[in-house]
Amino acid sequence: MHYTSKDLENICFKREFIYGYHRGQIDNILSKVREDYETLLKENDKLQSEIEIMKETVKHYKTIEESLQHTLILAQRTSENITNNAAEKANNTIREAEINAQKIINNANLKVEGIQQEFEELKKRLNVYRVKSQALLSSTMEIVKGTVTDNDD
Repeated sequence: MHYTSKDLENICFKREFIYGYHRGQIDNILSKVREDYETLLKENDKLQSEIEIMKETVKHYKTIEESLQHTLILAQRTSENITNNAAEKANNTIREAEINAQKIINNANLKVEGIQQEFEELKKRLNVYRVKSQALLSSTMEIVKGTVTDNDD
C-alpha cells in the first residue's frame, strides 16, 4: 500500500499502557513508508537518468543546430562570393569585349582613312595622267596638223 500525504497526516497510533504507542503498528507503517520511499527513490533515480539522457540529447541537437546554422551562414557567404565573383567576371568580360570592339573599330577607321588617302592619291594620279594624256594628244594633234599642213603645201 502506498501512502498519500493525506494518509500520513491522518495516521493515528494506538497507545499502550506500558510502552506508549503500539510498536507493531508503528513498525508496520514505517515499513510501508520505507517501501514507498524506496520506490520513489528508484523512480526518482530513473527519472533523473532519463532527464540526463534527454539533456544530452538536447545538447547533441543544439550542437547539430549550431553546426547547421554555421553551415548555412557559410553557404550563404559562399553563394554571395560566387555571385559577386561571377558579376565581376561578367563585368570584366564586358569591359574587355568593349575594349576589343573599340580597337577593331579604330583599326577599321585607320584602314578606311588609308584607303581614302590611297583613293585620293589614285584620283590625283588619274588627273595627272589625264592631263599628260591630253597634252600628249594635243601635241600629237599639233604634230599631225603640222604634218598635214606641210604636206598640203
